[in-house]
Amino acid sequence: MQEGIDLSIYCFGSYEPATARCLRRRLAPGMTALDLGANMGAHALPMARAVAPHGRVCAVEPTGWALEKLRKNLSLNPELKPILETVQAVIGDFKAGPPPKSFAASWNLESLDRGDEVHGGQGRDASAAEALALDALADRSGWSRLDLVKMDLDGYELGALKSGRRTLEKFRPVLVLELCPYILRREGATLEELADFLRSLGYSLRSLSGRRRLPWGPDLAREIPEGGSLNALALPGGD
Repeated sequence: MQEGIDLSIYCFGSYEPATARCLRRRLAPGMTALDLGANMGAHALPMARAVAPHGRVCAVEPTGWALEKLRKNLSLNPELKPILETVQAVIGDFKAGPPPKSFAASWNLESLDRGDEVHGGQGRDASAAEALALDALADRSGWSRLDLVKMDLDGYELGALKSGRRTLEKFRPVLVLELCPYILRREGATLEELADFLRSLGYSLRSLSGRRRLPWGPDLAREIPEGGSLNALALPGGD
């Protein structure tokens, strides 16, 4: 077993167990959910089970390598096919230029290639991915509701959120997202900008359990270890 995500599922029964527990608590049958940065479906498939039998999940992944694994995993769970839609796309606002043609999607434990010097992920081709705003995806999908968005976009979270302002204001979904200052900086954004945008939409930041409110401003950065990240909830309703 060479891939880090696969090994985590094999050893612990899930990938990012705290995030998996959060998603189980927040989803219920009949809901509509979106997984941005779905990779091989470690969260998308359990999300589909949680909203079954009449809910919907849209799993968006830019790399063909991971999307192929996702679709293979879906084929092994045929009962989820009516629920789980897969889309090869890069979500964001790319008016100033095209999106990257490669994204980190593999954490190969046996490869001599150490991958990205920041987070260790190995890039995979995304040249076939459609560049798509979140608002455009929502319009095309015809959602009548959107209850939850899980995001793991390696620094592109702010652009994706900004491209979906209308959708976020209309549906007010719960957001499960990664707060990673050093990855955001590399992609031209900051943790403060991401937090300010969420606050402008009337969201509050909380721990994954939902029990503890996270601070705004400089105190938020102090919650995250240097060189690390924090998975968190953004809940509609503000402070």
